[in-house]
Amino acid sequence: MSNGLEMDTRFRKTRLRAGYSTEEVDAFIAELEIALFSPEPRVSASDVARQRFTEVRRFGYDMQDVDTCLEKAEHLLSEAEDRRDPHPFRRDLAGR
Repeated sequence: MSNGLEMDTRFRKTRLRAGYSTEEVDAFIAELEIALFSPEPRVSASDVARQRFTEVRRFGYDMQDVDTCLEKAEHLLSEAEDRRDPHPFRRDLAGR
């Protein structure tokens, strides 16, 4: 991927310390990857900011790795939201 949309979604796994649920993180990351390339994403920057995962004690993802990825995703989505025309159909109506 180019255009600054690279996100490292490889997370270290935890064993005997707190981590995030791998299933929850994997499902949310899949939605994020779709959102970053969709003209009408189902996930917004504010959704990323509010996202919380269940903490697990065995076989989770490293919390710092996931949090770093989410911070980058929030930033990328925020930039994309700023570039979008809030009223994309107005141009069509104005030309008639």
